[in-house]
Amino acid sequence: MLAALSTFADMISRSLGPEFGGAIGVLFFVANVFSCALYISGFTEALLNNLGNGQFPDSPTWRFFYCVLVSIALLILSLLGATIFAKTALFTFILISICYSTWIFSVIVDGPMQVPIPKVNTPAYRVHENASDPNSPMIVMLNQTLTSNYTGFSFRTLGDNMFTNYTMDYTTERQTDFALMFAIIFSGVTGLMAGANMSGELARPSVSIPRGTVQAVLTTLFVYIMTAFLMAATSSRHL
Repeated sequence: MLAALSTFADMISRSLGPEFGGAIGVLFFVANVFSCALYISGFTEALLNNLGNGQFPDSPTWRFFYCVLVSIALLILSLLGATIFAKTALFTFILISICYSTWIFSVIVDGPMQVPIPKVNTPAYRVHENASDPNSPMIVMLNQTLTSNYTGFSFRTLGDNMFTNYTMDYTTERQTDFALMFAIIFSGVTGLMAGANMSGELARPSVSIPRGTVQAVLTTLFVYIMTAFLMAATSSRHL
């Protein structure tokens, strides 16, 4: 991340001046710091939800512990040097491409189904202690499993999800808005600058950085739009 700060601040300051370059460099550095936490927590959550199946302890404390282990593994990988990091990045890119391709294939093949709501989504399982009394205390009923509709590819589902309808974030139990969504997306697209961060390892940086950055922007734009489109066309708003 320090390389990202120095590289981009230097490149932008040479083009637009030191004040603008320094401001953008600091902003990019802060975005990378938060994006690292976002990526690690997202990886841990996805790993437990898809591979855990109750075999591993799962609580906020345990998830924090898993995130620390992942952070240590990434630190060790970074200390091994740029060559090992580059090879690992290539392997990760291939793995992610395969996973994304299989997801697109499943969207095309899978039909309608009921998807269980994870028990960590406690607001979904919160009901009134006395169902006939809306003023009774709220309790969490985890002895049942709620489901939501996965419709398969449907233009009707796409139409239902076409417009914004911000709801509560189940982790914080606060209302979401555009600013929160923008903050998540902004930190999620800073990874497209990863190639420029390794400019010292490139044979022809003056050629590779502009070409690679444009290709990364176009690829990211396509993948994000495709992901949003397919999710909106296959999953009910409640899901």
